[in-house]
Amino acid sequence: MKKITIIFLIGLLSLSFTKVQAQGEAKFEIAPVAGFQFGGHLNFYEGEFRVQDGMNYGIYANVLVRQNNRIEFGYSLMSTTASFRPYGTFLGDYNNWDGDVNVNYFLIGSHSEMPVSEKVTLFGGVSLGATYMSVNTPGMDDVWRFAIGVGAGMKVMFTERIGIRLQGRLLMPMYFAGVGFYAGIGTGGASSGLSLNTGSVIFQGDFQGGLVFAF
Repeated sequence: MKKITIIFLIGLLSLSFTKVQAQGEAKFEIAPVAGFQFGGHLNFYEGEFRVQDGMNYGIYANVLVRQNNRIEFGYSLMSTTASFRPYGTFLGDYNNWDGDVNVNYFLIGSHSEMPVSEKVTLFGGVSLGATYMSVNTPGMDDVWRFAIGVGAGMKVMFTERIGIRLQGRLLMPMYFAGVGFYAGIGTGGASSGLSLNTGSVIFQGDFQGGLVFAF
């Protein structure tokens, strides 16, 4: 999954760069950002897994492919804590668990822009990619999952080269049956697995802001 995701992202970026060069309208933006991310929770048949809210950090790089439309790659990281609490009928089979979790998003997509003045531009779009969750607990597996992001925001340019970027996103990592990330929660034996319906999701979101540099 990890290798397929990286190859997919590189391929899309290569196609976007080729298109821009052919049009002769190359214009790039880079935006380092910081913000606040909502952790979200996931309900299993046996209990609830919850990711705590926290600060996140990231960077965006985009390229103009046609007027008012950009292809953008974004990366963000939230280092936080998570917990699992079994429901009452499963207290003998599953332990309470707390641990440190890193939530990484790698997303690429298209967003449209709507200039409202010489300095202010609104934007919004959809992106696809992957989320990588890692936990520093023995017996717990890291996991890659397909992810979708929907975002909107605004850019305010102080000069032709420098401005600020403000935005909000809805993030949806897709979880499927057989999630090994939670293997260390059970008390042992076959009871360590958790039941999760195919297509279940954990909803997250964030608000971010930072500088934007145009080239």
